[in-house]
Amino acid sequence: SPALSVNDVSVTEGSAGVTKTAVFTVKRTGDTTGSSTVKYSTANGTATAGSDYTAITNKTITFAAGVTTMKVKVKVTGDNVKESNETFSVVLSSPTGATVADGTGVGTIVDND
Repeated sequence: SPALSVNDVSVTEGSAGVTKTAVFTVKRTGDTTGSSTVKYSTANGTATAGSDYTAITNKTITFAAGVTTMKVKVKVTGDNVKESNETFSVVLSSPTGATVADGTGVGTIVDND
């Protein structure tokens, strides 16, 4: 069966009132002749859902036959606070028609202040 993986990304934080988007790529490798689904959610690292980024809970990605990549977009909230770079994760779970090879993508929010 095909294997699913999600990459790590970094995005430079915006100023207060500016929302940026962290775009993760979920790849499907192996036999992609059938369809597959996988759930994804975000998880806090040093970044906090609600103040640093917008949480996502149990959304589903559907890979149609032949499709090898899908995008997951996470909104990153800007601020004017001097802070260290912060991290959060996109976590894959509950695959159907596939297995999860690398189920955690780390998002790094690079401070701009």
